[in-house]
Amino acid sequence: MLICFQDRVFSYATRKYRGRKLQAPFGEISRLRRAADGRVGVAGRFGIGAPAAVFVLEWLAALGARTFTVVGFAGGLHERQRAGDLVVCTRALRDEGTSYHYLPPAQYAEPDMELTAQFTAALNQLGYAHERGASWTIDAPFRETFAEVEHYRSMDILTVEMEAAALFSASAYLGTACAAAFAIGDGPKDDRWQIDFDRRALNTGLEKLVDAAVATLAAEPV
Repeated sequence: MLICFQDRVFSYATRKYRGRKLQAPFGEISRLRRAADGRVGVAGRFGIGAPAAVFVLEWLAALGARTFTVVGFAGGLHERQRAGDLVVCTRALRDEGTSYHYLPPAQYAEPDMELTAQFTAALNQLGYAHERGASWTIDAPFRETFAEVEHYRSMDILTVEMEAAALFSASAYLGTACAAAFAIGDGPKDDRWQIDFDRRALNTGLEKLVDAAVATLAAEPV
């Protein structure tokens, strides 16, 4: 299953890969008929944040899904980053609450390394430039401070978002595989948070991630 958060991402996946809508408790789920003979599906339009995302992952796992790729946009923490830049998440700082219901306290949650390597390989095969690095998962994005940004920069953390740590933790607890990648949407510039970002570049980056995520899921299971 591909899990996504932006309406445009879900629309792109279902349009390009001929999605067939399935019944869902909330949000939408489609089977992608042009991806591995329909073995790949996409879930979206269920909202944002760790609790909502983990609910969807748990429900899909109960139905038999064993492999998850996660695609969304994230804030970049470095001024060199531009809208639409791609980042494969190698671990997620647990600055949220949901992950602690699944795993004992620890600083980071880890994705499935083999699936993450396959996701990276798919990006390489498609010719999509990207970075690999850690993300900062937070429940309250409007409470981020520049002191925190500077601190996490010093720890070589590349992005900030709301779901990865929880999804990695829930997936590990359930014995499934989960990997995530992000397109940069906004970030700091001249000591201010720039929100008037290039939406066209962001959307292009998200579409690239969908293609790589679907290619990863369509390959042999992890």
